[in-house]
Amino acid sequence: MTIVAAVLAAGRGERMRIDTPKPLFPMLGRPMISCALAALRGAGVARPVVITSPALRPLLTRALGQGVRFAVQPQPLGTGDAVSRVRALAAGADVLVVINADSPLFEPAHVKALLAAHVHRKAAVSFATAVVDDPAGLGRVLRDPSGQVANIMEHAEASEEVRRIREINAGLYVFDAPAIFDLLAAVKPVGGAGH
Repeated sequence: MTIVAAVLAAGRGERMRIDTPKPLFPMLGRPMISCALAALRGAGVARPVVITSPALRPLLTRALGQGVRFAVQPQPLGTGDAVSRVRALAAGADVLVVINADSPLFEPAHVKALLAAHVHRKAAVSFATAVVDDPAGLGRVLRDPSGQVANIMEHAEASEEVRRIREINAGLYVFDAPAIFDLLAAVKPVGGAGH
């Protein structure tokens, strides 16, 4: 099985109310994105792709060195658009792992467990969730009556009822690589935003 990984690193840190670009926010003396990269590498995923903006690329290159590949998202058109930027670098891959650069608590074991569950279930899409005490500002996982995931709704778009849900999207995903890119190519932006 050929695995390619991508790190979503175009965030500006607005929700965190910081001046430092979110992927470069220091944690234990290193940029936050280093934690996500370490989790991927520890899980055996070599040379992940960092998806970022044109403005952040030189800063990330300086912080991370030359051992990282980049895909540039010219405009902030959403997560779907960002992931689609990896298509050329993921040619021939069976699986695409995507992790948020601002998810510093994932360890290699988490990545390996999600990959194993994805392969075992022959899933098209798998993602990690967490139940937290304070989900404010985070995407909520909505489930249907049978317990299957029906949607992920961002906090800003959620009703008060949905905001009471404590299960959140944790920021780690596994996709069937050929299929995800075909699906993303069919997604149309909503209201001028991204997908």
